[in-house]
Order: sequence, then C-alpha cells, then structure tokens
Amino acid sequence: MCIVFAYFCIPETKGLSLEQVDLLYQNVVPVHSVSYRKRLLVEGTELKEAGGAMAITKDGDIASSEKV
Repeated sequence: MCIVFAYFCIPETKGLSLEQVDLLYQNVVPVHSVSYRKRLLVEGTELKEAGGAMAITKDGDIASSEKV
C-alpha cells in the first residue's frame, strides 16, 4: 500500500530548488512529476549557464530580468 500511495500522491522533488518545487506542485500531478522534474532540471541548468538573472514565470516560461 505504501508504494502505491507514494507513486500516486507524492511528487519527485529530488534536486529541485524551492521555486521549482512550487512550480511542480502547481503544474503537475504526482504521477507525471518525474518527467516534469527532468524538464525543470534542464531549464535550471540552462539558466545557470547563461549567467543572467532569470526566473521561471507562472506559466512555466523563462523570463529574463536583465535590462538591455
């Protein structure tokens, strides 16, 4: 019973920041959390490599706060 409960009710949050966990809870059911988590990790890595001050918007898009 515990395995079934964990699979259907607890999303995977390993390696995510608090902001990414917040997005995960807003946008995904726990069953699909693994694939969404991978997407968040890739987007987070891209943001770190870019070196700019960027954020993920409520819609899941990436927005830059840099002035040009």
